[in-house]
Amino acid sequence: MVRRGLLAAAALVAVRLAHADTSAGPADWRRATDLDGDGKPDEILVESSGGAHCCYTIAARLTSTRATVRVPFEIDGGYVGGLDLSRPEHFALHRASDGAAELLFDAEGPPARRRVAVRFTGGKLTVRDAPPRCDTEAALRAHDGATVEAIGVYQKRPIQRKMRPGSPLEDFGHAQLALDGGFSVALGKGPRPPDERARLDGKRVRVTGRFVARPPLEQPAHVAQPLPPPTLFDPVITEESP
Repeated sequence: MVRRGLLAAAALVAVRLAHADTSAGPADWRRATDLDGDGKPDEILVESSGGAHCCYTIAARLTSTRATVRVPFEIDGGYVGGLDLSRPEHFALHRASDGAAELLFDAEGPPARRRVAVRFTGGKLTVRDAPPRCDTEAALRAHDGATVEAIGVYQKRPIQRKMRPGSPLEDFGHAQLALDGGFSVALGKGPRPPDERARLDGKRVRVTGRFVARPPLEQPAHVAQPLPPPTLFDPVITEESP
């Protein structure tokens, strides 16, 4: 359970973060990462309460201010070897689309459970609500109509422009996100930038956008046309670290 407040008595464990790679795996986040944007590696400190129902409290020791800034939330335990990045749906460290490092985790209310993103940019702690993480069809459909963070593989998406049976699929510059389990979702309504398609095709990406399972028809209903696929509208795409 994530709850507000700080732990009074805890064992302090210094954990270093990865500079170029902040989302790949447990080993990477133990290397230095620039959290505050001054170009120098910072340090994450993790306090564990210990015990069967342990919780973690996080702080950042920043080079820009020489201060240690604590995050005013507790993160639930359940990690055999201590807090790590093995459960990104629960706790993750990544780079946002603007290049800033963020800590992402689930926060229990009040008033309600939500996912939050924490930054230390400029030496200042900021917290914002973050969209739910979705890497399966079921997770996406549970948030139909809402802004989500979808994880999958970027792919070029050929489309059928003619409604005649047997009409071939053609490449008009569109793209899709392939999630685990074989479910794919279109990235926006129109073509994607050519340099984006060339750079990201086949790579694992993180996409923030509004998911609509059944977008409206583009033409009047009496006009023959293919049904629009499930779509992430206004997608913001960030490449995941390998």
